[in-house]
Amino acid sequence: MNVFIKRLLFLLGVVLVLLLARFTYHRLALQREKASINPPVGQNGAVNGYKISVFVKGQGSQTLVFLSGAGTASPILDFKDVYDGFSKEYKIVVVERAGYGYSEDTSTSSDVSVILSETRQSLAKSTSIRSIYYSFSFDGLLRDASMTRKTTQVK
Repeated sequence: MNVFIKRLLFLLGVVLVLLLARFTYHRLALQREKASINPPVGQNGAVNGYKISVFVKGQGSQTLVFLSGAGTASPILDFKDVYDGFSKEYKIVVVERAGYGYSEDTSTSSDVSVILSETRQSLAKSTSIRSIYYSFSFDGLLRDASMTRKTTQVK
């Protein structure tokens, strides 16, 4: 057999062994890390058969609802610097849509009406739906849709 082919097969074998070792280490590390992951920050409420995480902080008479844009890993953690300042005077609510943060993933439709309905159901369980909404990116579209459908709920 050609020396080049022997070396190539040896190198391929070494790479496969290293990949297998790395995969095994990764799986073991995931098991160890599972116990050290922080518990969810918000409260989990069931909406349409899966858990939606809602964070509530503060005791004010007015409620500020923070809604994130698409692609935000954890809205509760991302908005922390913003809502900490407001929580002394207002009640703060942060809703994590399905698939974001500590909320469960879902395979249901994620069009505007479904997301709006799920957000309303989550808010109804934790606060008055009539609130001041702070939203950006995709959730700005949800806020606009909410205003056209239920103008009494949005300030």
